[in-house]
Parts: sequence; C-alpha cells; structure tokens
Amino acid sequence: MILLCESVCWVQTEEGRATPFDAARLSASILRAAAQAGYGGWWLAEAVTQAIHEFVCVHCDRQTVSAAALTELVEGVLGALGYKDIAEAYRQRHRCAEVCLDQMTETASELEFFHRLDTALQVVGNDELALVQVRGLRTCVMRLRGAHYWSAGCRRMAEEILGHLRERVARTRRCGVGSLRLAVVE
Repeated sequence: MILLCESVCWVQTEEGRATPFDAARLSASILRAAAQAGYGGWWLAEAVTQAIHEFVCVHCDRQTVSAAALTELVEGVLGALGYKDIAEAYRQRHRCAEVCLDQMTETASELEFFHRLDTALQVVGNDELALVQVRGLRTCVMRLRGAHYWSAGCRRMAEEILGHLRERVARTRRCGVGSLRLAVVE
C-alpha cells in the first residue's frame, strides 16, 4: 500500500475519476473570474486557492472533494471575503469561453493555425456555453501574413478567419441548444 502525502488532495469528476488538485489551474480560473468582474490582477487568487487546498486536505474525507463541492467552496470563500461579484463570475465561468488567436500564431504556420483554432473551438460543444470571445484577430492576421501594415489582403484573411469561426460554431453547436454569441474583441 502506498501512503499519500498529507499535502496531496484530489478532485473527483462527475464521472467518478479522481484527479490531483491543480492549484495553478484553480488560481488561474479565479483570476479570470476576478478580471471578468473588473478586478484585473487580483492579488488574493493564490491565497484563496491555498486556503481551499488546506481545507480539502484537512477536512474532507480521504482528502477528496467533488468538482461541484469545489465550486461551492470557491464561491463560499469569495462571498465570505466580500467578493460576491467575483463569486458570481466564477459560477458563470462555464458559460463563457475565450479564444486568443494571437497566441495561436506565435509559432504557427497558417495551416497549423487553423488546426489549433479547430481544436480550441471544440469548447462550443458545451451546451451551457453562451458566449465565445475571440481576441487578437488583428495581431493574428498580421503575423500570418507577415505584414507590417494592414492591407486589403489582411482584411480578406480576417474575413476568412471569421467565416471559418462562424462555420465551425454552426456545425459544432447542436440544434435546439440555447443561442451562442460570438464576440470579436481586440
């Protein structure tokens, strides 16, 4: 039998699979919720994550918490600290996704870019998703074209990328599921 370290805890998915508690991932998720609530660079995200980790390690049976209970813990801690707006943004985190086009082109050719984009757009299959924000279109196009200034060719490529986005979202989204907004944000 292998004994678990006291500082290791687990998150149990809805399917029953246990995965190690990922503090960096939780902290990043809280930071995104804070930014969405208007607190850019919020300094308490890591402290909240550490407090939740300690709670799970000390108070939860077999140092395991369900994903749903983890969400409730995060919302409870944020609410207790007086950040109800961040707690609400955290609760709604599955309803909004972000695709950063400029990050996909840092080391990619045009073909690799469209493959990465298709992979990122798999998220639209989530029935709860209400909004997909697309960021960095201009930078993405400029990198892919190797352009130093915006031209008619850049405009055509931007339209091609947007058409591809719309087509993939329409094809991936199931009929009868709630509407999905696609927002291009620079």
